[in-house]
Amino acid sequence: MIRKAFQLFLVLCCVSVSNTGCIKKSTYIPTTELRRTDSGRMDVLAKDGTTYRLLYGQVTRDRLRGQGIKYLPDGTSEEFRGNIPLASVSLVQTSRPDVVSSLTAYGTIGVLAVASVTALDDDGTGLWVRVTYPTSGGSGSCPFVFTYDGQEYHFESETVAGAVCRSLERSNLEVLRYLKPHDGTYRLALSNQSPESQHTNELSVLAVDHPVGTNVVPDVRGSLHTVRNPLAPITAAGLDGTDCLEQILHVDDIMFESDLTSRDFNTDDQLRDGIICEFERPDGADAAKLIVNGVNTHLGYFALETLFSMRGPNKLHWYHELDNNPTERKKLIDWMMREGGLTISVWQNGNWVKQSWMPDVGPRVTAQKLAVLDLKAVAGSTVRIKLECATDLWLIDQVAMDYSEDEKIEIVPARLVQAKDDSDRDITEILNQIDTLYYSALPGDFALLSYEAVPEKEGVQRSFALKSTGYYYTWIEEDDKDSRDMVERILNEPLLGSRIYLKDWRIAREQYSAEYDMTPRFRAPR
Repeated sequence: MIRKAFQLFLVLCCVSVSNTGCIKKSTYIPTTELRRTDSGRMDVLAKDGTTYRLLYGQVTRDRLRGQGIKYLPDGTSEEFRGNIPLASVSLVQTSRPDVVSSLTAYGTIGVLAVASVTALDDDGTGLWVRVTYPTSGGSGSCPFVFTYDGQEYHFESETVAGAVCRSLERSNLEVLRYLKPHDGTYRLALSNQSPESQHTNELSVLAVDHPVGTNVVPDVRGSLHTVRNPLAPITAAGLDGTDCLEQILHVDDIMFESDLTSRDFNTDDQLRDGIICEFERPDGADAAKLIVNGVNTHLGYFALETLFSMRGPNKLHWYHELDNNPTERKKLIDWMMREGGLTISVWQNGNWVKQSWMPDVGPRVTAQKLAVLDLKAVAGSTVRIKLECATDLWLIDQVAMDYSEDEKIEIVPARLVQAKDDSDRDITEILNQIDTLYYSALPGDFALLSYEAVPEKEGVQRSFALKSTGYYYTWIEEDDKDSRDMVERILNEPLLGSRIYLKDWRIAREQYSAEYDMTPRFRAPR
């Protein structure tokens, strides 16, 4: 039986590039679009690996009915005519003609959509459909969170950057800068303002009380630490030796960034960039907290777009593999960690020793993260730190070091009082905890949330943190053929992907880095 709890669909958008700028895209859409009359050509992937190419198929209540060719996992094929239970299906690709898309949030041009949908089965796998949308223009990212300060909403977070499919769902913790209580509540907005489908599992506000004179900063594992006396570096230079100390001393939007003009991307050492900085070390300090304030360029999105597009018409098979094959999923995760994050190393015993790694934080709003470092093996009165990443992946605004011990903090989750989407549907139970329920949003969709304010305490300082859990599917262009062998090489051969996409990135950067309108695209309550 098709269960109501699983209300997501993966849509494979397919149309050739035209003067309207439409290309192949992919997303999930709700079950409200289900039509039992859907029919036409269908490509079906069963859970056992059997593939059906139906010249004519039709969706019924609990099965697909059609005729065509059945391709068995052993490579043989046979004629097929009959029914395929939906419970045995992982993915379906099909079409629905003459449907006008309502997804016009990114311009005034109406888009003709061709789509077909059906529901998810009990294990959460979905059925593929086709639909036409505008090109991304490099504006894909992740869910946007806005917070209310009593007068207006502020763009605060891109939540789960890098969680680009269901199997990569993750949680993220970050400190909110603008949120203030208003009429006894904390108000947030969750808005999809990118060309993608977004699936949010939980959105929580945490009231954090900490000693006066400290700040709280999350580490890469999602724990909060106090920072009392952050020290600036005494020297800082890029990996090429260029002094960059002034760029990373303060939070001032004057950032360290890579210079792409003279780089030769056929040379491996030109594919990596970063900062080497030195800090004074107090006597007896054998641990420290490194604080990095920065933001990503759109290179991470561009690299993922390049990689997934290379799977061409078999991209749906790859999503299926990523969700169901741990080995395949690990290859993608290893590649993302190797070439998509910020590596933090400490100079000790004459070598650079990797101690931490910071994931992508998104390209639209700066974030502050912290790494706890072990200095027991460091000799002398200074500490040398290396921050390294793919060339032009990170823009770094400030780097600081704090040697103070963590002080006592108290974290109180605020109770989610109400959450409603833009159709006034109550989604409070969907977003109040990590479970199997998701708020699924297409471009232009939004939700407004209210949390019960946590009573203030005397003698402490109050901060707020946002915990978010979920994933998203960005609508990316597909190549005409499946370059699986090259994708395998990129995932397994260090720096091969960087050599491929950085050459194109130098040309595409301006388009992807154009200023993005982060004005709230939702109706704020009066």
